[in-house]
Amino acid sequence: MHHESIDFEISDLMKEASAKAREKCFSEAIAYVKESLYKTKESKLLYDTASYTKIIPYFQKAGKYCEAEQFCIDVLIPLIRDAIKKGMSQRTSEIQEVHFFQYIAKLYDKLRLVAKREGKPQDRERFNKEYQFYTSKWMELQNGATKIELEKEYHEMLALFGSDTSEWPIVIREKFKSLIQNT
Repeated sequence: MHHESIDFEISDLMKEASAKAREKCFSEAIAYVKESLYKTKESKLLYDTASYTKIIPYFQKAGKYCEAEQFCIDVLIPLIRDAIKKGMSQRTSEIQEVHFFQYIAKLYDKLRLVAKREGKPQDRERFNKEYQFYTSKWMELQNGATKIELEKEYHEMLALFGSDTSEWPIVIREKFKSLIQNT
């Protein structure tokens, strides 16, 4: 029961953060988001990128722009890495890497936006380079990772349904058509 209740706590903290942001109490909003982020370690769920990047504009609006990047490096990136490993433990490490790079690209995209709002062109350009780097990394890895993942699932289906693929359910045969034709 504890794991389900932690997700309700996280949701409530995020709602509190949004309420504080609407009241323009951004330092308090930051505190609520930080608390929710630290609680994600206890969750079995993998939260979307918005859950991790929501805090970045709050730093800027609270007049703490300079703290945002360091928080991302010190806290968010390790939290994201751990969350993906735990939340996607059934998936291949290659697919986990694709998702990690996607999350980090979105993080730098949010930093880039905040730098633009803050009028920091050098930061914006630096964050843009990081965004492009991580975007190209996940895009480069995606096709290979998807193929590896499909092959892993195919071997699981072989173990489950047997080697006579004509006996497999149609929907399963359809999914693995490219691999079945090659055998």
